[in-house]
Amino acid sequence: MVNIQLVEFIKKAIDLGYKEPEIKKKLIEKGWPLDEIDIAFRVMPPQPLKKEIKLPFEKPSVNIKESEITDAFKNKKEPSGNQIPKFSIKSLILLIVIGFLIFVLISFSCLVFFYMNAVMDYTVSDPTTGEELTGRCTEDDCSDMRNYAMDKSKEKLDISIIIGIAVAVGVVFGYKFIKRKKVFLWIVNILYLVFLALIAYMWYTFTKGV
Repeated sequence: MVNIQLVEFIKKAIDLGYKEPEIKKKLIEKGWPLDEIDIAFRVMPPQPLKKEIKLPFEKPSVNIKESEITDAFKNKKEPSGNQIPKFSIKSLILLIVIGFLIFVLISFSCLVFFYMNAVMDYTVSDPTTGEELTGRCTEDDCSDMRNYAMDKSKEKLDISIIIGIAVAVGVVFGYKFIKRKKVFLWIVNILYLVFLALIAYMWYTFTKGV
């Protein structure tokens, strides 16, 4: 038995410029038997169609307009949750530059942190009393403390570089893949400000005790 609604849909799709293989493929994907489709193609009536027809592979109560039929045949791929965003050359270069700047900033901040930590841990013996003093220097220009802190921070250079790389990669890829980009950036900025506040507190504590 010929499905009139199917015939009308095929005629409408042909009038819109779609080829028979395209129409067949779409109807087969929606579960229509191939023999019914072939019959509908053979018995298409010459009379004009209505402006609105029912979509044969949907519920009978659903009407579809011409624009909706066109949309039904567009080859649009639905984005999947595992789809990896594409990187253009410009965006890739921009991400590399931003990642490098983040790496330099974080690595330097870590070195400052290790430097301040070494300054606060620097311990010397009082030449008059023999008492051990922490956070004090024996030289007038405090060169002994600075040299000690510099050596300690150099020892942590590898760790600073690793932390800088890890943070840079995490921020760049997090920004690229996470949907809530503004929230993500706010969290990153807050964490970095907290880290800077810790360094500032260390400096304040050191200068206050001097």
